[in-house]
Amino acid sequence: MLKTIDDLKTLRAELVERRREEAYRIGSAQHDEGIEKAGQVHLAIEAIDAVIAEGEDQREPPDPTVMIL
Repeated sequence: MLKTIDDLKTLRAELVERRREEAYRIGSAQHDEGIEKAGQVHLAIEAIDAVIAEGEDQREPPDPTVMIL
């Protein structure tokens, strides 16, 4: 199933909540694992924001059975 911009907006909202949860789990400035998780979620949000800004729904993937010569 192809995703739409609206699907990405829903996913983004879920990731914002996850980022908040991960941030509150960080116990100290030395809690590398928690910081890494929060950072990964934050980067995912930024990537989704960039695709939303492009304003295009997901395209059909190319047909892998077609051979390019």
